[in-house]
Amino acid sequence: MKLESKCKNCGKYIEFTENVSDRAELSLEKGENIELFCKKCSTKSCHHPNDINAKKNRVISIIGFLIFVIGTILIYHFIGEFYLEHKEQFEVKRTFLVLENYSEHLQFHL
Repeated sequence: MKLESKCKNCGKYIEFTENVSDRAELSLEKGENIELFCKKCSTKSCHHPNDINAKKNRVISIIGFLIFVIGTILIYHFIGEFYLEHKEQFEVKRTFLVLENYSEHLQFHL
């Protein structure tokens, strides 16, 4: 996971990679104070795990969005094709339900 923290000296973000899933695991592996080196101002400083944030991975977001769009198109294509092939059955059932509800309504008012 890509992680980042602000440099305490210059304020620029320090990016680094660790194979952890959350801050608790990070603090277990690296300790309560994590020493990071800033390339901008060439200083080392200690950072608490609560000061470290995960950086979003745009590639995964784009892949997820593409899977969603392609999946929606495929589902629409197959369901639409199924509906067109069986359109008469859907219309007959719908007409029967409407007539059934109408007859119940008439009996209620009589």
